[in-house]
Amino acid sequence: MTEEREFAILFAATILAARKLIDMDPNKLNMAKGFYVDRAIDDAVFILERIDARWPYNCEHIRCQGPI
Repeated sequence: MTEEREFAILFAATILAARKLIDMDPNKLNMAKGFYVDRAIDDAVFILERIDARWPYNCEHIRCQGPI
């Protein structure tokens, strides 16, 4: 996995998780926090896989390592 792709997954997962976590009390223990974060990561990976399927990876520069 390229470093750019890792950052894309992290960025997308952060946005997806923030939507659910914003309403939670940060001082209160909540078992759902881990679930929301894990699900956001899975959703971000799914989104990037769909993007790759629709628009295949086209490598034209030297640093290219290909998709996941």
